[in-house]
Amino acid sequence: MGIKNIPIAEAQSGLVVASAVCDNSGRVIIPAGGRLTPMAIKRLPKWGITTVPVEIVDEEGGAEISSPCEEQERVSADEEELAFATRITQLVSEKFSTIEPTYFNEEYRRLVIKYLIEKGKNVVPGL
Repeated sequence: MGIKNIPIAEAQSGLVVASAVCDNSGRVIIPAGGRLTPMAIKRLPKWGITTVPVEIVDEEGGAEISSPCEEQERVSADEEELAFATRITQLVSEKFSTIEPTYFNEEYRRLVIKYLIEKGKNVVPGL
């Protein structure tokens, strides 16, 4: 089974949506696995949606795609990871600010930051 991005004009009631269909703000309009309905097909253009990822049985012509929701989730996750890494760097740097900046101490600070970022939020309470 494959995924094909089809224009709304070609959408038919009953087709299975391969990945979530979201509006411009990221709100899920039709969840992955949901079926297109006549009402949904009529309303999608009003939400700025021009194409729909649907499941296809024949893989010819079908290409793997990601929905706008998945793209937004990926961007949000990247932004969250960057914010977390920045916060860890700030906290550890504050703790090390009173220590003499020798090569060993700077290397240790860098390793602590790397460790905490790799281990994630479950190791750092309150973040």
